[in-house]
Amino acid sequence: MDKVVKQELIDFINTHQTHMNFEDALKSFPTNWINQKARGVNYTFYALVEHLRIAQHDILSYIKQENYVELNWPDDYWPALNFKASKKDFLESVKHFKKDQRELTSLINKHDFKLSSTLPNKKTALHEILLIIDHNSYHIGELAILRQVENIW
Repeated sequence: MDKVVKQELIDFINTHQTHMNFEDALKSFPTNWINQKARGVNYTFYALVEHLRIAQHDILSYIKQENYVELNWPDDYWPALNFKASKKDFLESVKHFKKDQRELTSLINKHDFKLSSTLPNKKTALHEILLIIDHNSYHIGELAILRQVENIW
């Protein structure tokens, strides 16, 4: 059963399920909008992508590291509101998000990786992986909707 659940998780991380994936939400993203804020939102498109990267990386680190150091919420999970990202910053954030997704998939695929492993917060590795999937789905959907609101597809 563990093998089946692992494959289901990998599919949710890497393929289309009932919603858009990260790559499609950013497809042909207009770089002149990196530092723009969609109407009614107090953060930029870059900040949203960077938040996705930071949160996913943090949870992945928590699963992997025995000496994990907790980030401060919310300050460490978002770039500064006035940060002006370059195109390079944006592309690096996207690149590292994808790298961490591949690393998460690789971790899940390891024969000796147990989804039922209990972590220091008394949650399981499975719980934390589902948290990544849920968090990413929420914000990737948000990213897509904000692009629709601003008509930047």
